[in-house]
Amino acid sequence: MAEHTGLKGAALDDGYAITHYDAFQVLAQAVAESKSELGRLQLPSEHDVTNTIRNMRMLPDDICQGCVRGASGDFGYTAGNGNWPVCKPVPVLEFPRPKGYTPPKPYLTHQARSGACPG
Repeated sequence: MAEHTGLKGAALDDGYAITHYDAFQVLAQAVAESKSELGRLQLPSEHDVTNTIRNMRMLPDDICQGCVRGASGDFGYTAGNGNWPVCKPVPVLEFPRPKGYTPPKPYLTHQARSGACPG
């Protein structure tokens, strides 16, 4: 994550920093993509930005079609689940960490039993 976001040290200890980064990344990417479709002189409306977010998709076999490249990894949205993010890594960590702790593989939202994303 540090490599892709520029976040370092203590900033990575706080999951909210990553969540806020990803939320801002979704909005910034949607505004930029909406604006490029409208031209330089017009600001995108809430409707334009919302439609752009709905088109940020993760396709089967982890194919990214305009998806979001966040601090937590690539993820997108689908209308089939009320536009909740799919393929969004959700770290599940035990605190305090027990001796011999090895981090589990992150849970991916709406992951298929086969491990494919989206499920």
